[in-house]
Amino acid sequence: ILDKFFWNEAWNNTKCFDLSNKIEEKIEDVIITRQSISELYKELLKHWGATHSSTEIDAKHDAIFGMAFYGIRVLEEMLGIDVGKNILGRLGIRTILEIHINLRYLLKEDDIELWQKWRSYGAEQAKLNALRFDDNIDPPKYISIDSIEQIASEDLWEELLTINLGSWSGSDLRKISEKAGVKETYDKHYSWTSGYAHGLWGAIRETCYQTCG
Repeated sequence: ILDKFFWNEAWNNTKCFDLSNKIEEKIEDVIITRQSISELYKELLKHWGATHSSTEIDAKHDAIFGMAFYGIRVLEEMLGIDVGKNILGRLGIRTILEIHINLRYLLKEDDIELWQKWRSYGAEQAKLNALRFDDNIDPPKYISIDSIEQIASEDLWEELLTINLGSWSGSDLRKISEKAGVKETYDKHYSWTSGYAHGLWGAIRETCYQTCG
């Protein structure tokens, strides 16, 4: 009881001073800049044009370039003021990690049916959302119904598209990283950034609270 009174009095009668361990920021040479990303994007776009030669569906070609373009877009957005150091930066890292692991896995397996399966899963998710918003549910402003309906039916008539509610690969990302030979990268980045994606206590504690003395 005395301990309780002591700490209550200390809380009420003293000002807070930060006990958090301050991590000194290391000054490093800037490797990634908006200019370097822009140059990379232009080179990738040229390579896309040089290797894309058919109007037929090419699941492998579209996946490889699409993942690369998407990763570049995420990286570019992370260059906003201090974004890379904060919550959205960690979410961006996790997204890039998932792209990296899935692409490495697809390249290692190099099975045309698997490339098509990865692509179809995205169309299936578009169909699922289109159906959901058909049931008198208003979509949020960032979702375009016309866009997702087009994605759902551009490769195959929507009526013939079966919706898979599980993982596109039938496996989880950890197992995929093992098969792709990038388990060490998964272990290094996935777990802690997942806490940020789900808003778990560890992430909230690190970003929103400090220890008071």
